[in-house]
Amino acid sequence: MISASKIDLAKSCAWWARSDVPRAPYVPSKYADAGNDVHDEIEAFIRDGVLGTSELFGVWLREWWPSGGGRGGPAWLPEVQIAMDPRTGRTMVGHKSRRDRDYRWIPRGWISGTADAVRVLEAADGERTVHVVDWKSGRADYVTRVAENGQMLFLGSAFARHYEASSAILELAFVHLEGVTPERHEADCFDLADFSADLKALVESVPTAEPNPGAHCRGKFCNAAGTTCPATTGPGRALVEARTAEPAPFAVALSVEEIESDAHAKWLYQAARQAQQRLGAIWEALRMRAMMAPFEVAEGRVYSIGNVTRENIDASVEGAVEVLRKHLGDKADLALKFSTSKAGIKRAASEMKAAGADVKIGALEAQIVEELRAIGAVRVTTSSVPDERAKE
Repeated sequence: MISASKIDLAKSCAWWARSDVPRAPYVPSKYADAGNDVHDEIEAFIRDGVLGTSELFGVWLREWWPSGGGRGGPAWLPEVQIAMDPRTGRTMVGHKSRRDRDYRWIPRGWISGTADAVRVLEAADGERTVHVVDWKSGRADYVTRVAENGQMLFLGSAFARHYEASSAILELAFVHLEGVTPERHEADCFDLADFSADLKALVESVPTAEPNPGAHCRGKFCNAAGTTCPATTGPGRALVEARTAEPAPFAVALSVEEIESDAHAKWLYQAARQAQQRLGAIWEALRMRAMMAPFEVAEGRVYSIGNVTRENIDASVEGAVEVLRKHLGDKADLALKFSTSKAGIKRAASEMKAAGADVKIGALEAQIVEELRAIGAVRVTTSSVPDERAKE
């Protein structure tokens, strides 16, 4: 069944949501894990006042919390699960903690989602507006704009119904070390009604949906792509299930439930290692091919070589360490610890601010780098890096 976070994917391809297709395996992501950590810290702060320790939490606390209404105004409720019947509009609110998430309470056919935080604003005339926010710590180019974002429109529509509100403020807040970039949209009662009608039609189309491969497979993180989807598994299966004179002794397993024995696990391990080796050779071949000319990999996307310029700091240059210590004090060792990089300087500046120093991280970093550049301690290197890019 479709969840709130997969509504935008379902708009492009809903085959994976059919009840008669194999369930796609979960593929973990280190980026998602990092995002989960800062979400846990924010929840603990809003719920219990516990201060987080990560750099991202520090940025969020300084830049979003005051401007987002955290100091004064209606209280925020963190991590609220909500489910809605797309046919009738009925809603139910579930557990209110990331640690206690359990979707088994949701009736069959209903759509569910979790708001990172929600609050109810009430005007003098009694009109209510729900304010829903979702904090993002990943790449913004993969996120649908908030005004068309299916997840946010669902949460706004569902919470508006639940709290009898006539409108919803939808907010995406991108949290990065450089700061917080908010993106807001106010959806009125007509916007919410239009979305509910579109959602009902989308759900009704799922039983007959067919695979529709495209840029959304990767851009919207479809777990079925390359695993269970028949339109995208051919090349991947060819890598793992290489044709041999002897038939394979076991089937390729995509979940722990499919591993039948230790012998099966051993064979799968060896197959995965061999596939990984082959993939390394393939990526190198693709890099060399891209050096000859860019080639299209999806609609509007090409795989090409681009020049990446990096500034590296050479702390062995006379006076470099003194510059770091002058501006960063006892935090200079933190910058030196992280290979004397610009990222290390930013970390040290962030630590200073978190400890109470009245500094602007970006401005301090720029000043330090400029002084290091003046004494010849900044080395500029340019390298050619292959990557998927928008077609020019």
